[in-house]
Amino acid sequence: MNGVDGTNGWSIPHILTHDNVAGNITNPTLNTVRISGASAYGDAPIEEISIIAESAGALYQIWDGQGTLLASGVLGNQSVSLPHAAVNIRVSIDLQPGGWVHHASFIGELGAPMKTGALDVGGDGVVDWSWNSIQDGAFGWFDGHHLQQNTPLSQWAVHGNPVDQGVVLHAEDDITWTWANGVEDSLDSGQYRILEYPVSSIQNQSNSSDFTFIGLAISWETTDSVTGLGSTLRSIQSDAINGTGPASIDAAGELQIPIVLQADIGGISLTGSISHAQRIVNEIDSVPTGTMVPEQNITIVSTHTHLFDRDLLDVAILRLQSSTGIDIEVHVEGLSTEPVATQIFGAQHMALSSVSLTMVGDMGLQLYWNFQTQW
Repeated sequence: MNGVDGTNGWSIPHILTHDNVAGNITNPTLNTVRISGASAYGDAPIEEISIIAESAGALYQIWDGQGTLLASGVLGNQSVSLPHAAVNIRVSIDLQPGGWVHHASFIGELGAPMKTGALDVGGDGVVDWSWNSIQDGAFGWFDGHHLQQNTPLSQWAVHGNPVDQGVVLHAEDDITWTWANGVEDSLDSGQYRILEYPVSSIQNQSNSSDFTFIGLAISWETTDSVTGLGSTLRSIQSDAINGTGPASIDAAGELQIPIVLQADIGGISLTGSISHAQRIVNEIDSVPTGTMVPEQNITIVSTHTHLFDRDLLDVAILRLQSSTGIDIEVHVEGLSTEPVATQIFGAQHMALSSVSLTMVGDMGLQLYWNFQTQW
C-alpha cells in the first residue's frame, strides 16, 4: 500500500484523510479505523511475511484463507513466521486516532513442499519412510496439479489435517450472499474473488447455480511415525560401540545416529527420540498374605528379565521395608553362574532359608526367596 495511491488492492474508508502531497493516510477521528487488503495467493506454501512499512499509531493483522488470525502487532519493519503454511493471506491495518501510514508492504516468503522423498534412519541405506508425489501430490500441499483430470473442489482430499484452503468464487451472474458473521456481500457477473472465509460460511445465496467455486490449494499437516526400527538401531549401536558403522559415539557418550532425507525438492520436519523397553525389568509375583506367626515358612517370588540376555543379570536384591526403614535385605550374587545368597539385614525377624532359581521365557529368571519367621 502506498499512501500516495491507496487504490492498489486496498479498501480505504472515506472517513480517513488521504493526503496526496504528504503521501500519508491519516485517521482524524477518535475511533480506530480499519484499512483492509484483498486476499493474495502465493501458488506455494506461504511460510513467512516480510513487512516493510513507515507509519505511526498503526497495528496490523494477517489472516489466512479460512479467516484465521495468523499474526498481529505494531506495524513496522519486521519478519513474521506464520504458525502454519498458508495458501493465501489477507492483511488489515488498524489506524488508531491520529495514526497514519505512509507505505506498507507485506511480502510473502514461499516454501517448497516436499515432492517424492525417502527417509533413511541410521544411514544404513535402507529406506524407512517414503512419499510418492506422483501418486499423492506434494507432502503437506494439495493443488490438484498432479491429477490427470480436473477434480471438483468437493472431491478434493488430503492425507492429513487441513490447516488452510484457498478458494476462488466466480460469479456466473450477479450474485449476493451473507457471511456467517452476518455481513452481506456481492459479486457482479463474470467477476472472480479469492475468498477470505471458508465456503461453508457462505449463506443465503441468491442463486446457488450462479456460484462456481474453484480450488486453489490446500495446506495440510500430518504426523507419520517411523516405527519398527528396533533391530536396526540395536545393530547400529553395537557397530558404533566397536567403532564401525554409520553411527558414532561422541565424547559425552551419546550415540549420534545419522538421518538421511533424499527428496526432489523441499523437506520435512523431524522430531522424536529413540525409546525401547527397559534394560532390566524387576517384578514381584507373590508375597505372603494374612498374619504371620513365629517359625512360619514363607516364600516370596520375583521375576527378573533382561532386554537382551538373561546371562547379563548378575545380582538380585530383595528388600523388605517398613516405615522405620529397611528391615530385611538379601542379596543373590552370581545369577548367571553359581548363585550365592547372603542375608544382609533382618535375620532376627525373618531368616533366609534358601533361594532357588528357574528360567522364564528367553530372557528371564524367576527367584523363590524362602524365609522362616523368628520369635
